[in-house]
Amino acid sequence: MMWQSENRFLFIIKEENKAFCSEFTRIYNLETDYDKLTNEENIGFRDLCEMAERFSDDLDELKIPHMYFSENEIVEKAKKIYYEKEKW
Repeated sequence: MMWQSENRFLFIIKEENKAFCSEFTRIYNLETDYDKLTNEENIGFRDLCEMAERFSDDLDELKIPHMYFSENEIVEKAKKIYYEKEKW
């Protein structure tokens, strides 16, 4: 399950955003059984995956509206999912 390593999940987000984006995208797209996730998990993880696929740390790219996502945006989305999971 996606939450088996919650502490590692948050550490990677904070310390290694590029690695997180790459790994999360790979795991979500290739290794996740979507049928085992709740509707809320599917929506949250899908949205986070789309953001992770379009992560950029290039300031010029980040000026393009709705095209790329910054580290802060990805961290905030991941934190939101992480803390909302208790409600699911």
